[in-house]
Amino acid sequence: MNEKEIIYSEDDIRQLSTTLQWQGSGTEHDPLIIPNKTGLPEKFKISSNELYIKIIDCSFDYVILEKCRCISIERCTFNHLGLVISSNISLKNSSLSSLHLSFSYYNHFDHCTISKISILSSKKNEFQDCTLDAKARKNLKRDIFDPSSLSKPLLVGSIASMLMIIMFISYYLINTIPLDVNLLITISIFGSFSIFFLIMRNYLKKNSEPESSKSREY
Repeated sequence: MNEKEIIYSEDDIRQLSTTLQWQGSGTEHDPLIIPNKTGLPEKFKISSNELYIKIIDCSFDYVILEKCRCISIERCTFNHLGLVISSNISLKNSSLSSLHLSFSYYNHFDHCTISKISILSSKKNEFQDCTLDAKARKNLKRDIFDPSSLSKPLLVGSIASMLMIIMFISYYLINTIPLDVNLLITISIFGSFSIFFLIMRNYLKKNSEPESSKSREY
């Protein structure tokens, strides 16, 4: 049976620090020190936390940091780490099989090894002297929901939609057939969505293909 994910609030972390006698008070100059996974399970989520926490020499299966900030992680191993609406999270000399960034900004990764990265609307995250495989390196440079990365397919889709509308209007006018507005709108909408779907599918497929280049320090 899979281990159930445990969710910790800031108050839960405070209580654990007292019960397990973690060092530190949770302030900037005196962060809570969590060594060797003391008191933490393989799978957990920390939600809405602003305590200063330092996690050292731990190994985890599945961890989510949601609405968190000011957490420092050193020499740790993760099968999966997710940062959701989080900022000022620092990882150093750590290994991650999978990293997901969702609406997260100003996080720092230093000398980390990362095998897989997925990014959803996240900017201003720093990767310094990190080792990434080819696909992770490529995904790091793109954001599937970044408006700037979608501007080209959106523009092409809009132009294609306008051309389709003009084509149907011209057809009816040239053939002197009474213009059925409802039919025109239905066909135009269906055609526009079809064209847009095909453009987006090809665009996302193209950008999700792994690079053939060898892994290197990024």
